Formats: sequence, structure tokens, C-alpha cells
Amino acid sequence: MLKRVILLSFCTFLYVSYAESSNYVDYFRTVNQAELCIAKADYRSALAIYKDIFKQFPHGFEKEAYNACLCAIKENKWKDVLKFSEELVLHGYEPDDFKSPAFDEFRNNEKQWKKFLSEYPGIRAKYEKTIDRELRNKYLTLFKTDQQYADGSVDIKTADSVFYELALSVSNLIKEYGFPHWMINKDTINMRLQAMLRHYCALENRIKADEKMQKDSLYIRMKNNDIRLLATQALNDGWLDPERYVSVVSYGDATTLYGKTAIELDFETEKGSFFLRVPPERRDEINKKRDSIGLPVISELSQDAINSTWYREYPFKKIKEAWLACDSCTQRDYIRIEAELAVEVKNQYEDDKNYFRYYSKKLPNDVFLLNAKKYWKNYKREHDTDN
Repeated sequence: MLKRVILLSFCTFLYVSYAESSNYVDYFRTVNQAELCIAKADYRSALAIYKDIFKQFPHGFEKEAYNACLCAIKENKWKDVLKFSEELVLHGYEPDDFKSPAFDEFRNNEKQWKKFLSEYPGIRAKYEKTIDRELRNKYLTLFKTDQQYADGSVDIKTADSVFYELALSVSNLIKEYGFPHWMINKDTINMRLQAMLRHYCALENRIKADEKMQKDSLYIRMKNNDIRLLATQALNDGWLDPERYVSVVSYGDATTLYGKTAIELDFETEKGSFFLRVPPERRDEINKKRDSIGLPVISELSQDAINSTWYREYPFKKIKEAWLACDSCTQRDYIRIEAELAVEVKNQYEDDKNYFRYYSKKLPNDVFLLNAKKYWKNYKREHDTDN
């Protein structure tokens, strides 16, 4: 009981730190705190944060309405479930979207589900009034051209010229109509717009990193477009979330301005953790840049966060025993043993009750084994074996 009180106080303190601001970077920072509470299974505190964030800011994002709805279901707060279900419809959800197992308890509550279905048509009508189909078609027409040159079937200079011209058209649309508000919703057009923005930023990043391109007459004529500035403004205004923003502006950029995350598995402490895959001396600098746009500071991704993934059951002991029992293994053999035992656990891991969507649940591909070789007692180099 005492542990839960301390945890509740911790999450509540984090929430109070940001609740009084109206800047959307602060919105994203507050969301990070709610997601940490979810990772700790403290749904009550997370729900309190989400309820207030929708009061404090002019609009929210679909992901936050979704997580808030699931928190309300976990806490049996049916008034809040209906409220956030309405928010989800206003973010583009249809009845079929509620067929996910995440909403089983909601659908099984006959009274509340019937009430939702009875109110759905009116809410959906409100959402459809926000859709500018003519503007969508303008973006979709540009996207069709984008895809014709994105499959690698034409030479790169031709593709670059097309991406540059498309970026001019996209930026003109944004200047005329504002940054598309559908990016906060559940909408299939989101990835299409994101692809076009990424293609231009990748071009710009490649030119910046390549002296030959900078001297090429084709690229000299390509004056910087303001796509990057428009994306930054959209982030600050709350029409683009930090993850999509980084995906756009960092595409094709090897400098890892906001860092790349990785997982470290320590065989001595038998713990897993997230870390920034940059030199240690740069981690504070990178974390400050991440915080400046509302991305989670990696030090915040605690043991609780990784314990909300399948890594909480990572078979450290079983792997070490198998390594020690290996009579004559090459490095390739040790890695194979680890992979086979790890994937066995991963495949058996049941996550049926954790349908939440949060940053630290998106596991990075890079995994590093720390203090592993001390358990490779019979290690043999490849050339020392008959094979």
C-alpha cells in the first residue's frame, strides 16, 4: 500500500510540473510522464494527467485519447470511458476500431456500449464536418507523383528534382491552408504527407553532407525550402508530434541530432535498460535536444519502462547456463544460443492486457550484451575449429 502511495505521489508531482503550460512541447513532455505512469501500471495517475491535459490544451492527439480511454477502462471510470470514446470518434475512429481486444470490457458493458452506439452518429457527423476533401485530394495527387519517383526506377537526380518541386507545392499548400490538422487524427493520409516531407528533408540533408552535391549545378539551383521550418512550427503548434517530427527532419541525416536508442542487457546484474547510442560525453547534449522538442529524455526510461515489455522475462540465467555448458563454441555459436533461447521466451510472452501505445514500448532494433563473454568459458575462435 505504501509503495502505491509513493508511486501515485511521484506521478502526480510530474504531472503538476507541466500542467499549467499551454506550449505544445510541454504537452508532449506531460504525455511522457503519463506514459511512464502507464509503464508502471499506475493507470489512475495516468488518467488524471490525461484528463487535465485535454482541459489545458486546445486540442489533443489520437494516441492520448486512446491511452486515456484504456486507463479509464482499467479504473472502471465509465463516464470517462464514454468521454474519451467520443474524443476518439472526433479523431477519426469508427465502430470497427472498437472491435480491438483493448476495448473488450467496454463492449461487454452492455449499458455503456449501447449508449456509445446511440451517440456515435452525431459525433461522427461532427468529425466529418472537419474534413476538407478538396484539400485532401490536392495532397493525394502530389503523393501519387511522389511515389512514381520513390521506387528507385529512375536516376537519383531526376527523383531529387521531382522531390524538390513537390516540396515547393506542399509548402505552398501549408502556407495557404495551414499545416494539415489531420496529423493529430487516425487518418490514412498521415503517412502519405509524412513521406513527402521526409523525401524533401532527406534531399536537404544529403546536400548538406556532400560537397560534390553542393558544387553540382542541379543542386545549387535548389534553394532551401521552408519545409523544415513549417514542420517545426507545426510541432510547436501541436499539429505534429515529436516522433513524426524527428522522422521527417532527420531522414537521411547521419548526425543523429536526437540520438538513437538501444537496449543493453547486462548479464552480471541480469537487468535490461534503454540507452542512447551516442558517446557518453554527448548524452547530456542529446537529451537536452530531445527535451527541447518533447521527446522523452532517455534517463527517464527507467526499469519500469523496459519491464513493461517482454524483456522483463529475458532468460538471463538460462542463457548463462547454456553458455557455460557449451564444450567448444565460437562467437557465432554463443550468439545463436542466446538468440534461440531469447526468441523462445519472446514468442511465449503474452501481452494480451497491455494494449497501450507509448514511446518506450517501441523497442529499438539495436541490442547489446554486456558482461557476456565472462560466461563464454570454452570460447574458440572461428579459425581454431575444424569448420
